[in-house]
Amino acid sequence: MHALVVPMPIGDASVRECADLAEESAAAHGIFVSSHAMSDGGAGLIDALMAHETVELHGFEVTDSSGAPIFASAARTRGTWWIEAAELFGVQPTDVRTPPLARTSTGLGELIAKCALRHPGPMAIGLAPAPMMDGGLGMLRALGLTVSDNLGRMLPAGQRPDLDRIRRVHGSPPPMLGLMRVFTGAHQPLEHAALGLNLCRTERLRAIDALRRWADTLNDWRTAQGYRAIDPRLPSGGLAGGTGFALAALGADIRNGGQYFATLTRLEAAMNEVDIAIFMDDPKGPAPMPPSVRAILSRTAEAANVPLYGLVHRPPPDYGLAQSRLVPLDGTSGKDVAKAVASLGRRLANAPDS
Repeated sequence: MHALVVPMPIGDASVRECADLAEESAAAHGIFVSSHAMSDGGAGLIDALMAHETVELHGFEVTDSSGAPIFASAARTRGTWWIEAAELFGVQPTDVRTPPLARTSTGLGELIAKCALRHPGPMAIGLAPAPMMDGGLGMLRALGLTVSDNLGRMLPAGQRPDLDRIRRVHGSPPPMLGLMRVFTGAHQPLEHAALGLNLCRTERLRAIDALRRWADTLNDWRTAQGYRAIDPRLPSGGLAGGTGFALAALGADIRNGGQYFATLTRLEAAMNEVDIAIFMDDPKGPAPMPPSVRAILSRTAEAANVPLYGLVHRPPPDYGLAQSRLVPLDGTSGKDVAKAVASLGRRLANAPDS
């Protein structure tokens, strides 16, 4: 029997380690395993890419969402830069007191600029939901743009007050920027950008109102540059506190990350060559499988007439996979992963599903 395994980080085990554990345990039950890592552009994008491609990793010192220095990496393969924004936007344990409205997207702009200066070329940027709210202003400033208020006064670098006061953007996109594609699995309209943040109702309404005005300001800037205005209801525009809209204002093309990654890595062809498919997931862990990726796996497996099984730690009642196709992960250690794979192997040997 040939199985396609889609690994995710479980506990302390990486994508690669989980794939190796599955392969070793499945082999004892006569199951040959092919690994196929997946991502929708969120956390783990570069790790998933490295499972399919030979990449160059480049390191840069930039700014994290709290404004502190952080060492971030970007991958380069076949002339394209791959950037994982989740690495920059994730709040560090020492920064948990930084309020959402004071977090910044500066690091993403710094990383884009440093990559483009080192090697100009296309960029693939993975953008995930993040607890921040600066509308991508920090990113634009890091790329050399400036802003002013309704009296024409230039506003110095700052965070929360600036977004409320900005009425005009000045400058042009840096000439070294190439084609940018943004990949995401979560589609949040601009008005949903503050959902999930620990804000009172008044703060949330004020933040959304500021973002709506900011979207209008960005569109005024695009019009002055000779570009078509962007719909403020753009799906994914609200991601990372409106950073998705700022990227679109720079000309980035926002796409379904999971579907793009599936096409890039030829998931459909891989699924057509196996007897079963298995994925791993810890829904409440630090790196759960995105629902969009799970949906793509389900559709692709169904089209190929391949049974899809999930090795899942504590699945919620509405997980969306039949109980007969769920194999419980009792814990999140490597031993638990191997045990679950062995359990599935015994089940298939005794009464394989059609």
